[in-house]
Amino acid sequence: MHEPMISAGADLDDDANMTGEVNLADHPEVAHRTRLQSTLTKTILTLNQIAAAAFQQGQQVLASGSDAFIASSAAAAEISLMHRKVEELADAANDLIQAMEQSIYERVILLGGERGPGTDELLEYFDQQIMENVRNVLLSSRNEVCVLWRIAEECYHQSIRPDGRLGLEDYYYLMDGAAEESDEHKNRVDVDEHYAELDLEAREARTIRERQGKTHNWLSFWVRALNSCPDGPTLFFPPAASSAGGLMEGPPFEDIPRYLFRVFDSKSSGKTDDNIVASAMSVCGNPERSRIDILSLETHSASEMLYNHLVKGSFDGSASDNLMSWSSSLMCAIQYAIWRSHIGNLSPGEVRVCAIDTEKFPPGQFVRDMTLLKAFNNTELSEDQKQFFRFRLENPEYDNGEYLSQGVVNHGISRRVVNFGGQSCTFSLQDLVEGGLYELYPEFGDTAFGGLWETRVRDLRSSWDTEQEMTRQEIYHAFNIARNCSGSLSELDIALLLLTFKNRKLKVPER
Repeated sequence: MHEPMISAGADLDDDANMTGEVNLADHPEVAHRTRLQSTLTKTILTLNQIAAAAFQQGQQVLASGSDAFIASSAAAAEISLMHRKVEELADAANDLIQAMEQSIYERVILLGGERGPGTDELLEYFDQQIMENVRNVLLSSRNEVCVLWRIAEECYHQSIRPDGRLGLEDYYYLMDGAAEESDEHKNRVDVDEHYAELDLEAREARTIRERQGKTHNWLSFWVRALNSCPDGPTLFFPPAASSAGGLMEGPPFEDIPRYLFRVFDSKSSGKTDDNIVASAMSVCGNPERSRIDILSLETHSASEMLYNHLVKGSFDGSASDNLMSWSSSLMCAIQYAIWRSHIGNLSPGEVRVCAIDTEKFPPGQFVRDMTLLKAFNNTELSEDQKQFFRFRLENPEYDNGEYLSQGVVNHGISRRVVNFGGQSCTFSLQDLVEGGLYELYPEFGDTAFGGLWETRVRDLRSSWDTEQEMTRQEIYHAFNIARNCSGSLSELDIALLLLTFKNRKLKVPER
């Protein structure tokens, strides 16, 4: 038999191997973390020693457990001693769990990099909530390699929601109450001569500006942490000082639809499979550069990347392209899949659709193409770019609900957690057909149409716009398709999306 042992070398660097191969040795703050590393190493060594002693005592209990010694006081003593060793082992295991949680906690914080004004104060204030996120992810994750970005993502998600556990709405409310009770504003008058000269309205305006800056610093901290995680997402989050981000009218991640769809096959650019959607830049270009948000680029570079992505051919790709396209329209996705199968000489089984539930992803993971087109429309563009931007913005009949992601999107097994619903599924055009697609919509079976697939979508929308009654047979086909394709997503939602391709009203049976 072999004694149960944990390597004493499993310090901060080794538990990093479990969570994504992050090398923090060069981080400026690591020099101040030697106490944490020493504590973790000491805790592991202590557990090893107690485990070895418990193992030896277990051998003694086994040796004294024969029938000849079953009633002896010596056998009972050995069991009692074993009980004590096991209790010590449990305590040591709990200590190690806490040390490991603290190690992961510190790593997530280090990934946030430089901290803006007020961030240290907020980290201290939300310390317990952040640690709870660490514990929850460690307990629920099915893929240990992804725990760092899962924790950072959860913290970001809770920070950006006003009612989130890391949101600042309640924090500011408590700070206001504390200030009134302690007469903080009177003390500020004594140390800030400019503050004393401001009237109430001006002081309120100053407080709003300070809080806006503090809030942006807080969110930026978690975005940087996410972006620094191995395999973490690259979010659309405009830095306050960036030229591209300054063109945005508001947050780029508002009003994202519940479901998005991406059609892909072996001839698609980048990489799309059951687990990730990765841009061409992240796969075959410059992976490090793919982690740079387009909204943090210089305006000319950002508008050029957007233009080149939107005008590229359906079977083309470039290593300089960091964007990937999605559609909020399942109808559009299906027609595009049919077109790719026909034009690309691909079998229906080779053309697939990735469907995701956007509510399971962090805000900023996706952005509307129109949002970026509007942001860059009034910048210095070439004549071709101006004409293209104008066409897309001024012709809503060709708007197919396009959304964009950048870098890598993890949507498969790395995002799944215990007792948690599905975030995505993939299915083929063949799955749709076998489920009854052409019975529900015979028009999709016509592959003889000429011209662009976008024109076909426009024509179908026009022909299906007249209100029609909905039959039981159509409902049956829709649910059969959904059952065949929805995977872990809501079967009801997918069936309803299929039925909304036409302007329908429910046919009420006669009595």
